[in-house]
Amino acid sequence: SRSKLRMRSSGSARTMRSDVPGATCTVEPDSFMDSSRNVRSPDAGLRLQCSQVSAPFRVRAAKRMRSERPGRSSQIPRTARPSSRAVRVLARAASSSESYRIAFDTPSMCAYLRRNVKGHNRLPVVLERRAPVMSLHGPKTKRITVRDLLESKQRGEKIVALTAYDFTFARIVDESGVDLVLVGDSVGQVIAGHESTLPVTIEDMIYHGRAVRRAVKRAFVVVDMPFLSFQITPEETLRNAGRIMKETGAEAVKLEGGDDHAAVHVKALVRAGIPVVGHLGLTPQSVHVLGGFRVQGRGSADADRLREDARRLEDAGACAVVLELVPAALAGEITRSLTIPTIGIGAGPDCDGQVLVLYDMLGLNPSFTPRFLRRFAMLDEASRKGIAEYAAAVRDGTYPAAEHSFE
Repeated sequence: SRSKLRMRSSGSARTMRSDVPGATCTVEPDSFMDSSRNVRSPDAGLRLQCSQVSAPFRVRAAKRMRSERPGRSSQIPRTARPSSRAVRVLARAASSSESYRIAFDTPSMCAYLRRNVKGHNRLPVVLERRAPVMSLHGPKTKRITVRDLLESKQRGEKIVALTAYDFTFARIVDESGVDLVLVGDSVGQVIAGHESTLPVTIEDMIYHGRAVRRAVKRAFVVVDMPFLSFQITPEETLRNAGRIMKETGAEAVKLEGGDDHAAVHVKALVRAGIPVVGHLGLTPQSVHVLGGFRVQGRGSADADRLREDARRLEDAGACAVVLELVPAALAGEITRSLTIPTIGIGAGPDCDGQVLVLYDMLGLNPSFTPRFLRRFAMLDEASRKGIAEYAAAVRDGTYPAAEHSFE
């Protein structure tokens, strides 16, 4: 191989760095390269992580960049891509019998490697995106659009969605690489403390939508249409959705239901140029009609209704559909039947993406324990500990100290 790779040890891991900036492979546990510079490891549990450590390769199609070989240049395609050397390193890794998990900064890098790393479909190689670290004051970042969501479904790439209701958390969510930020009417329960989403108003959604949009620089922002803002006439629905779009800067609105009446409203919005995300299964605004927060679509009649509603929403022009509390098999069937992406919450792993309420997945609401929820952090405990330490420091006089005071 002509690839010039350097390896350095770091504990039980070693890092191979390509001559080209931005291509780094970290191999864990201890591994080595043989005389042919192939990656070898005796451990079947090997985990290979590849990430971009320099600025992302974002260049225009017409821009010329210097090739890896001195004195030559190459045309860079519109899609960002890693260096060919990084691809060759991964190809060697994929040629072994080990199981790898490979993470990258951008979806385009995953797509590029899927096309260029031979054997990734036959071997246990998982290509996934690593959340990029972005700065609000750094270079401009391309916003995710409806087209990007549709292309993610076509490529088989999962869409990551989370709720957000304020500037601070929205900034963290966006900078962590989430694709879709939902300003949900769940704000009524999570922030305002209501028992349901029914008391939430248009003004509430606009206020929180504005705060989220000011923070989000990359993700696709969707704002919920609250109860009775879209159930009366198409004209009123259009007026309310127009207010949300104009006053928040969101990319789409979300509304619940998929019957004939809802389809008429979706068509009116799409015709006016407003992207719409549908919502089927458990629709929280209809909680009293449904008899509580229960799984929907278990019976054959209910399952048929959900299938029909999903097709109706797609025909009406919806750009995506949220499936909430739907049996996994049914959600997978609906997902495969649609050309638009499905975003699941309590709907199994076969949806095109997943969404959770941010406060729930961060462990800020420990009393809420539905089966579908996985907590990825326990901020309730961490927050209580930090507040208790602050209170103790104030009471015993150790805060503020000299370093926290001005002369």
